[in-house]
Amino acid sequence: MGRREPGAGPIVEVDRGTGTARCRTYYTVLQQTEEFPVQPIVTGRYHDRFECVDDQ
Repeated sequence: MGRREPGAGPIVEVDRGTGTARCRTYYTVLQQTEEFPVQPIVTGRYHDRFECVDDQ
């Protein structure tokens, strides 16, 4: 009984020319109870963008 949140490894794309990066991660939340077997209850994604400011 419980919950697990496996996620795919993040996909990172860096553009040194513009000082930006993008990261995509996908996830699925699985849950199991005494009444139900393991089943997906939520799926989703994170799409993040990063920007270098003042060389940081």
